[in-house]
Amino acid sequence: MPRVLIIGGGGREHALAHKFIEDENITIVHIICGNYGMYLTHSKIIPHTNIGILEFRNILNFCQLHNFSYEDLIIIGSEVPLAEGIVNYLETGSNYTLSIFGPHMYNTQLESSKVFAKSAMNYFDIPTASYEVFHSKELTRALDYITKYYPHNTSNNNLPNLPNSPNSPKFVIKLSGLHEGKWEYNI
Repeated sequence: MPRVLIIGGGGREHALAHKFIEDENITIVHIICGNYGMYLTHSKIIPHTNIGILEFRNILNFCQLHNFSYEDLIIIGSEVPLAEGIVNYLETGSNYTLSIFGPHMYNTQLESSKVFAKSAMNYFDIPTASYEVFHSKELTRALDYITKYYPHNTSNNNLPNLPNSPNSPKFVIKLSGLHEGKWEYNI
């Protein structure tokens, strides 16, 4: 009978655990780095709170200790271990084939790097908003870019005057990297 290992403790992983315990063919749902609510739901769920989400060696040891094979399913739900290369690590570190659901490290850049994602969309002609990349020491260049669309307001320390009109161009400033939906500023 197949087993499932879910790595992560957010709402996505919680929902997956709930669906897997409903499946009569699944014998056990192991969870590494879950949340308290997941552990209260069903006796099929076994928490493993002693292993950290980025402890790849310990996760691989867990899979080997519990004889995980291609018949079992490993799901990495959290973006951070995916971006850090957990799929690559588990695949290259195991002596046998594991069934892992999650992208390889290179492919996680679509989520973890705004620049990579925008470049890929442009390369493959996927419609996306126009963008410009600025590095942390390029505040002046970034303000000059916005000023192309808005005139200077000298009464406000020479910063662009951003009108509140529905027809005005809109800007979204995002930090590249994994920020779990934070660090976005709409102008």
